[in-house]
Amino acid sequence: MGTNGIQALDLLHRKMCKEEGCAFQLLASAHGRHNSGHRGTTLLTAHALAVRAALDASLAATESTWTNASPTEALANATPYMQCFGHVVIA
Repeated sequence: MGTNGIQALDLLHRKMCKEEGCAFQLLASAHGRHNSGHRGTTLLTAHALAVRAALDASLAATESTWTNASPTEALANATPYMQCFGHVVIA
C-alpha cells in the first residue's frame, strides 16, 4: 500500500467517521450554500443538481460502508472511494 492507499484509509476512516460525520456534513452544507445561487441560472441548474446528487450518493456510500461492517471490510474499497469522492469535491 502506497501513499494513496494510506490517504484513502485516512479519508474513509478518520475524516468521514470523526465526530459522527461532521466533516462530511460541513462539506454538504458548504455545497448547498455555494450552489443555491446557481439554481436560478438555467445553464448551471442541471450541473448543480447533478453535483448534489453525486454528493448525496457519496454520503449514502459512506454510511452504508460502515453499517454492519467490520473495519477490514469497510476499508477494503477505500482507494476507489477516495477517487470517487475526489471527483465529487472537484465538481
